[in-house]
Amino acid sequence: MNKNSKVYLICIFVLLVVLFSGLLVVGEASTKYSLNLAHISPVEHPAHKGSLLFKQLVEERTNGEVKIEIYPNSTLGSAPEYTEQMKLGAVAFGLSTSGQLQQWVKECAAVMIPFF
Repeated sequence: MNKNSKVYLICIFVLLVVLFSGLLVVGEASTKYSLNLAHISPVEHPAHKGSLLFKQLVEERTNGEVKIEIYPNSTLGSAPEYTEQMKLGAVAFGLSTSGQLQQWVKECAAVMIPFF
């Protein structure tokens, strides 16, 4: 083997070691998820009670690997604010009306036609 071949093999070996060591570190950390759900309703409202049921079902069916944090009463801002946060990826779920969504998804305006 010439010198260039040895250097090439060493570089490949080092690259593989770095790649596989990264996989070992990430393996355990990627099994748990925490997602947030925002809405504008008070805690007595049926929308919040439905959110609690959603949280319970998700956590049961994923054996606790997915946690849902609920933010009621506009804790994360008004509906347009947390809808914008959903677009940016800061909020995972949000309860919004079709009237609020139509500024981002024009097709949602179809349900509002009878009210114009």
